[in-house]
Amino acid sequence: MKFIKLYSNDAIFKTIIFSENSNINFILSDGHSVGKTKLLELIDFCLLKDKPSFLKLERFKEKIDLSFYLEIKVADMFITIKRSINKRGGNYLKKSSHTIDCLNEKEFDCDGGQEKVLEYLNNLLDFQLADKKIQFRKYLNYFLRTQDDQSDVFKLNKFKGKDIDYKPVISSLLGINGFKIREKYEIENNIERLEKEIKVLEFDVGIDTTKDYIIEEINVLQKMKLEKENRFKEFDFYLEENKISKDLVDNIESDISSLNKKRNSLNREVEYINKATNDNLLIDMSELNELFEELNISFPKDIKIEYNKVIEFNKNLTNERMEILQDNKKSFIIDLEVIEKELYSLNKKRKDMLSVLTDSDTMSKFKKIEKEIIEIETNINKEKLKLEKFELLESKITEIDTKSDTLKSVVTEIQMSISEFNKASLIKTNIGIFANLMFNEEALFSVGLNAHKNIEFNLKLSNNNNFDNKRDEGHTFRKLLSFLFSIAILVSYKDRGFFKFAVLDSPFDGDKTDYQDGLYRLIEKVSSEYDMQIILTTVEDEIKNDELSNEAKRHTIRYLKENDKLIGEF
Repeated sequence: MKFIKLYSNDAIFKTIIFSENSNINFILSDGHSVGKTKLLELIDFCLLKDKPSFLKLERFKEKIDLSFYLEIKVADMFITIKRSINKRGGNYLKKSSHTIDCLNEKEFDCDGGQEKVLEYLNNLLDFQLADKKIQFRKYLNYFLRTQDDQSDVFKLNKFKGKDIDYKPVISSLLGINGFKIREKYEIENNIERLEKEIKVLEFDVGIDTTKDYIIEEINVLQKMKLEKENRFKEFDFYLEENKISKDLVDNIESDISSLNKKRNSLNREVEYINKATNDNLLIDMSELNELFEELNISFPKDIKIEYNKVIEFNKNLTNERMEILQDNKKSFIIDLEVIEKELYSLNKKRKDMLSVLTDSDTMSKFKKIEKEIIEIETNINKEKLKLEKFELLESKITEIDTKSDTLKSVVTEIQMSISEFNKASLIKTNIGIFANLMFNEEALFSVGLNAHKNIEFNLKLSNNNNFDNKRDEGHTFRKLLSFLFSIAILVSYKDRGFFKFAVLDSPFDGDKTDYQDGLYRLIEKVSSEYDMQIILTTVEDEIKNDELSNEAKRHTIRYLKENDKLIGEF
């Protein structure tokens, strides 16, 4: 896989055509902050990475149609990937037998979401390591290294987490079984999780408690419960035999309440009749004559006759009404007498029942037994839960034993894989050859297991026969060693379907300039002898050797400067 060209549908970005005549490509600049690193981020974006931060700037939000096109070559096939900075613009991929321009292309072989196009591209590339198909993006940034990815030879910036994130990847690159490396970490993580869970369970059940003790405790509690329940049933039978129960008492009290309401209603009716009987609404004729005489008014005879008739009628009507009320009163009194008898009987019955239910020598014992049964049931459930936890504890201990056995087997497989690598590794051979060419020193590249049986990688230079030195920890040296490692991998896989390029950001920048000639010698060798495409970005003034500077200019495919940045102002 090599790069052919990078272009855009907007004049804000000038097309970059990678050299066909030479595998060496320089992106020079007259200073910093003109887009050298952004070029690597842009290539990464075109190879289906998430949008880089600089394309999220406010000024790019206006360019909703801005798209970038990256054409690559894989064997005899050309592939163009189109990516819009706007999600609605989509992702596209086009295959062809020759280099093409896709600016006006309407027909693509694949389009859709980022993951869909990525999967399609991954299938086209069909990269394999140790006869296993890989996801190319997992390994891409070892060969497309920004400065952030050059601070550690083996651990890229995206692998900021634990060893499980990057060591399986490096192992696979070396031809060591990376799947087993990952499996080892996963098993250890599971064992660690199980050990934490076991500590919690041991605290819950008690460190000195045994399963047999819990089972025996449950048996004793169940026996105690049975005895209490039998005593409870005996007392309950006594109550039942005497037709005494709390529900029955409640029913009697309900009947009493109902009868009281009925009695109160009848008493009000009787009181009303008594009052109505005592009220006399008739007017006496003699009293009416006296009233007229006092007023000196003559009482007409005809009116007197008529009024006497009215008084007589009213008197008859009142007498009839009084007879009806008196009859009702008699009926109400009879009903009241019946109610009083029922209330007396019910109250006596309630009193007798309550005397039994509230008796201190009977009910207190009854309630005590009832409470003890509830307490025993609670303790039984608690012990059963403890037993469940104990059984869970046992299963987790068994699971740890099983995983520990599996772990030993996995470690053995890893040791065998490392042993095979150390016996005859082309990568180790190439690292030694290229280290001599670049630094004129011997390289020590080791792969092995540490005291915890975790894989470790080390790459050091002899430095006057002293491999244990601090020089390799400097930023410039880590950058050069990163390039050395990546190149050794590429050359070792030159005859396979794999990356055929290395992009390195600012390899000539830094405080160590003594190795610039050696670095370029290595670049020339791998580009000419092994057909590897090498793309380098650097500030022109950082190249100290005149001859090397001229070579860089000769192979320059884009020159960046303050008034001609990679993609305008950013």
